[in-house]
Amino acid sequence: MSVPVTESIGKARWAQGEDDETGLEVRIPCALPDGVRPRELTVQIKDGSILCISHKETRILQWRLYAAVSDEVEWRIEDDNVLVAELEKKSGAPWSCLLDLPMRADDELLTPIAEIDRMFRTQLPVLPSIEDSESEDAAKQASGQGEADKNGKAGDAGAGGEDDLDKLLDEVAKEVTGKEPKESDGEDDSTAAFIKAELENYRVEEEEIKKKLAEVEATLNSSTDADATNTASEQKNILNKMVQLHSQCRAIRSQPSTLENFLKCTQLDLQKARVNIGETGENEEEEYQSDKERELNATELMTCGLKFFEDQDIKGCLHFLRLAAIHHKHEQSTLLLYNIYSQLQSPRGAFLLMKRALDDSAPSAAVNQKVGELYDQGARHFLPLFPAAIYFYQRAAKLGHVNGMLSLAQLWLRGATASSMLSEEEVEAQQSIPKYHAWLQKAMDRGCGSAYFVRGCMHIKGEHGMAKSYAAAKEYLDAAASAQPEILRRAPQIPMMLEALREEEEKSAKPTQETTSTPASTTKTAAAPAGLAAPGAAAKPSDEGVKVTSSVARLNALSNKAAGSSGSNGFMAPRPVSESAAMRARKGLGSGSRSKAFWERACVASVTMYSVYTLAFPIRIILLPFFYSAISGIIESIPWLANGNADLSMFYIRRWQSTVASSEDASQPETPSASSAEGEERSNSAAPVMERAADARRAIYELWSRTAAAEEHVQSSPDSTPTGEEAAAEAKAAEERCTAVAALLDKYKLDPATPREEDISRGLGDALDRLLLLCVPLSSRHGADLLMKLMQVSAQQGRQFSMRTIQHLFARTSSYAEALAVFYAMRRSNFAMSMEAYHAMLYSLQRLEEEGWAARFHEEFVASKGEAISEQALDFVLRGVDNQLMPENKPWLGRIMFAEEKDNKATQRQSMASFDEMGKLWVQRYKNGGTAPE
Repeated sequence: MSVPVTESIGKARWAQGEDDETGLEVRIPCALPDGVRPRELTVQIKDGSILCISHKETRILQWRLYAAVSDEVEWRIEDDNVLVAELEKKSGAPWSCLLDLPMRADDELLTPIAEIDRMFRTQLPVLPSIEDSESEDAAKQASGQGEADKNGKAGDAGAGGEDDLDKLLDEVAKEVTGKEPKESDGEDDSTAAFIKAELENYRVEEEEIKKKLAEVEATLNSSTDADATNTASEQKNILNKMVQLHSQCRAIRSQPSTLENFLKCTQLDLQKARVNIGETGENEEEEYQSDKERELNATELMTCGLKFFEDQDIKGCLHFLRLAAIHHKHEQSTLLLYNIYSQLQSPRGAFLLMKRALDDSAPSAAVNQKVGELYDQGARHFLPLFPAAIYFYQRAAKLGHVNGMLSLAQLWLRGATASSMLSEEEVEAQQSIPKYHAWLQKAMDRGCGSAYFVRGCMHIKGEHGMAKSYAAAKEYLDAAASAQPEILRRAPQIPMMLEALREEEEKSAKPTQETTSTPASTTKTAAAPAGLAAPGAAAKPSDEGVKVTSSVARLNALSNKAAGSSGSNGFMAPRPVSESAAMRARKGLGSGSRSKAFWERACVASVTMYSVYTLAFPIRIILLPFFYSAISGIIESIPWLANGNADLSMFYIRRWQSTVASSEDASQPETPSASSAEGEERSNSAAPVMERAADARRAIYELWSRTAAAEEHVQSSPDSTPTGEEAAAEAKAAEERCTAVAALLDKYKLDPATPREEDISRGLGDALDRLLLLCVPLSSRHGADLLMKLMQVSAQQGRQFSMRTIQHLFARTSSYAEALAVFYAMRRSNFAMSMEAYHAMLYSLQRLEEEGWAARFHEEFVASKGEAISEQALDFVLRGVDNQLMPENKPWLGRIMFAEEKDNKATQRQSMASFDEMGKLWVQRYKNGGTAPE
């Protein structure tokens, strides 16, 4: 039986349940051959994950699904020859795509190694050979002699030596790049600066190693203790090994930049970092401690490691994870080890990750995807390089990993890594919109919901060469929503944008329809009187001159229906009495229902208006002075309402003062009253402050609305994977927002040093709260300075921020470090607030969120019977939830922050019992309203 080649799912669509649901539905358009009836088909699951559709000895379709499913299949043929197969997933973890479909090795979309080598040659400059760098030693000797001068010229000589060394490094960089700096430009070329910095790094590292080696040799020569001698001997071996690896790395960097040389240099650099911490072996090793450990498989070993991690036993956790990663090549354990070792500042994780990614005997798509992300975003031991990211993303994509395909699409769209040193011209030269669409199509061919979502968003916005189309956008978004239901929940603005596109298309189509329908309607109108002229003329000849409009015709038709029905000869037949009575009853019933609907609408409208009136109370309070200022001129113009002795100065605002009032004041200069003079003086001093306060409120609300709209726009176009473009856009928006806030503070003098008579902060109301919220997330330029200034202004007033304002303030922070900075800014500003109650509430909410996620992932793990764990669960185990304020796995931070433990006991790692004890303490504090229990 021949097996058909699968390259795409075509027009097939699939749907999976939300959360931990295991149901799966696949809808496949299936054109049956002539003479083949649906009941003659055979649909079955082979090898646990292969969907086969056959007719006798002919294999119609054979797909390898993303993961294992049950062998039982329920299927049916619906209209239009659509085969619907209902399957059951063995694990509740969501699928990222439908098919497990690797790419062909000769696929034209893959970037060849020769092209990657060319990119390396242009983006990774070659360092000069070691022989060409011998002049550095002479420069260093000259610098040393200058520093040893004792005749008062040591400083000048040392500076001269450093200048000579910088000049030599500049000359070496110029020789490699072949470029001469312009005389008018004082800055070095970026390539020359890169070479200079790397040469300096190699020189400093070599000097440090040799310096330490000399100290160890001196210890060996002078030491008489056997233990000290053995320790010094081991250190000497380590330092000699590091010198050897350092020389090899330096020699490879002097060779042409290619993928092969780059990988060799990276592996040697990781090996050198391992030797630096005492690991002199070529590979990582981990021995079994018992036969029971040897009998466990990779998943069971990883499960044991995670249990030790929950108990905060890092040593036991690393032991079991290393067994799974080294002996079983378990990719999830390798990823966990990298994350843990990265937190411990150890190169072992990066070494294991790189070795596993380059292992062609058992290739891992997830590990290659992770290495590609590291080269894309930049990390320790992973320099952000476009060709390196392309290479590892392609290794993942070759294995059918849709996230690798989506990452490649984004990489070609940007034309550079997330943090790149390339110029704009180089980035534009590397951008490729055709490759972006091609890689996106590869992911769509495998049924990736994220790819469908991205394509649908492109049709909504009409970007990247895609035309605006409601039909196409709805088709792709529906496919994305069925394949991955959580996508639209993360982007609630997309349905509204889709509806706006539909209305836009309808509006653009209406003029065309009206233009095409006008001639036809004119023809019908002209032909209608001719057909109806004979009966009308015979019945009522006196009405020939009356022109019947469409409205009158409709009224006549209604009256004719009420009186009776027309016969075939054109005369009206009388309606029976019973029918007339029934019609009157129906009319009465209809009028009653209409009156009921009217009163219902009236009640709803009244309640709505009263609710709006009640909720708008703060707005009415704000607008009340402006209303009195506007109406005062009208009152003054009416003699029997005017009162010359009334003190209305508190309602006067200069730009709204009435000319009538001014004329009356001018007409009575001889007898000014004491109260009017005093009111005029208060008006001159108070009116500018009130006017500036009103302007400030409007400016703050305008900035708030504009910022909220910008944030919604950023959230309305999420990507499948986090990219550097989104991070850059958010950073830019934060800088613009904080710059606007700083401008408002300067313009309206919102500063603690502002004199009281010029201070407008008392008239801002809740606008001051919004301005405080606009300071967060913090920007890299202003930091917490703006926040501190506003809090000090509030402290001068003795104002207390509401719990809601403080809660939103912390909720807007982007990281725990930023939340901690806001917390200390609040403490330094010295304004009154209930710190205990606030932090108890925040801690309780955070703990409930952590426990909810932990329970969900635990149920998911139990449902899979310990065979699989999702990527979200792994991220939760290592990082906790996003935007966490107090980490769940570090409860002693709260004790440090509030000094509830003394003698540095809080800095020690605590047990689970200690954490539960602390939780009870916080709950009791929250119940008691901020008072800690004794």
